[in-house]
Amino acid sequence: MELETPFNLFSLQEVAHLLRFLYNLDDCEPAHLAAAEAHLPGVVRLAHALDAPKLLTALGRALVSRMRQLEGALQWLPLAEQCQLSAAWDEGVR
Repeated sequence: MELETPFNLFSLQEVAHLLRFLYNLDDCEPAHLAAAEAHLPGVVRLAHALDAPKLLTALGRALVSRMRQLEGALQWLPLAEQCQLSAAWDEGVR
């Protein structure tokens, strides 16, 4: 299956997770994100590309907990900066 622009730059799983989170922001809580862990960078970039501010805010809040340890900050800080997730970026810089 071939996806149309801008979705063609992302996997089908990333698009599916994005749609799930768009329709149910409660699933963006850290406890629920484990199933999407491998796809989160793509989901965040796609939400940024589509200018989905509510979803980006929810994902940014969820990423804050990942930024509290050095390994998480190193992994997520570039993405937080690229996608303007200020709360997560601030936590990672701390």
